[in-house]
Amino acid sequence: MRFFALLINIAILILLSSCANKNKEPQGKIIVKYGNEYLLEEDIIKKLPKFNSQTDSINYVNSLIDAWLEQKLFFDEAKIKITDSSKICRKIEDYRKNLYVNEYLNNHVYNSINDKVSRDEIEEYYNKYLDNYKLSNTYVKAHYMTILDPKASHYYEYETVRKSSLEDEKELIDYCIGTGRKVYFLKDWIELEDFLEIIHYQGDINGFSQNQNFVNYVYDDMRYLVKIDEIITEGDTMPLELAETLIYQVIMKNRKDSKYQQVKNELKTNAINSGKLVIN
Repeated sequence: MRFFALLINIAILILLSSCANKNKEPQGKIIVKYGNEYLLEEDIIKKLPKFNSQTDSINYVNSLIDAWLEQKLFFDEAKIKITDSSKICRKIEDYRKNLYVNEYLNNHVYNSINDKVSRDEIEEYYNKYLDNYKLSNTYVKAHYMTILDPKASHYYEYETVRKSSLEDEKELIDYCIGTGRKVYFLKDWIELEDFLEIIHYQGDINGFSQNQNFVNYVYDDMRYLVKIDEIITEGDTMPLELAETLIYQVIMKNRKDSKYQQVKNELKTNAINSGKLVIN
């Protein structure tokens, strides 16, 4: 039991690595030491996640110990074997410069861009580039009714749903009050496959079309009466409702690109005028 308790204790204590001052031993209980680097108890306990079992915690911690040691072992060996580090130094310097540039762009250039895009601007872009917005999947708008008594004859309910539309939401909700029926409406475009998963439909997906827009079936002791109100298929032009998020992203990207070029040109001009930049 003492050995198992020790394992659990170690498991709890090694979730985080803490690099101490290389010239001074850190304060607190040291769990693992490698050279002048340490795993400390206090840092580990602070961020200890919850596990479903003690075995899970031990396995997780063991993998962290291994990963922590791997880096130390291979890094020390690499420093011995790699004598020409100029290539690595260049990569580090390039990475450092990119970090500075990205920080500057995000916090001093792009943060001044207006992120409001009007509906008129989106519609104008949509109409101008219609050919860029073709569907790769089938989408539908639909509504459906569920009935608790799947074995009974429900001709009246069939006809009620079959002849209804999305505009009949209130009437259908009232029709279901106090019964074993429920009605659901999907008024926003949804991918057909996602919709069929929602309604637990296991029939032929090709059965849905503009001409075949009503089906009824039983699933898990529940009868489903499904009406497809609108359908758009692969190759059709994407409705603005679906395209507007994509268009917003494109417009914002264009604004960023434009701002980037503007600032780049200004910086280049300033560098030339100051004599810092000379292009022969």
